[in-house]
Amino acid sequence: MKTGAYMIIDKAAKDLELDTKLQDSFGTKANGIMLDLAAYSIITEGNAAQYYPDYAYNHPLFTSDMKCYSDSFISDFLRSIKENQRQDFLDQ
Repeated sequence: MKTGAYMIIDKAAKDLELDTKLQDSFGTKANGIMLDLAAYSIITEGNAAQYYPDYAYNHPLFTSDMKCYSDSFISDFLRSIKENQRQDFLDQ
């Protein structure tokens, strides 16, 4: 079951074509993870990666396989993003 907050974020992401822009800049898998992290930050009003697995277990996710990633995966993922990828997304 999708929550109201998820549906609002999903609608905003589609209206702004964020899913397409994220995919173009970061790749298909990263697209869902980036949207999940954005939703996590908005809904929880925080950004501590250590709490992400609990959030992911209890909330719908944008990732296609709906996998609950560990806090170390999230840290490694964010560290792997290159400056040119960030700039490409901002340019879009």
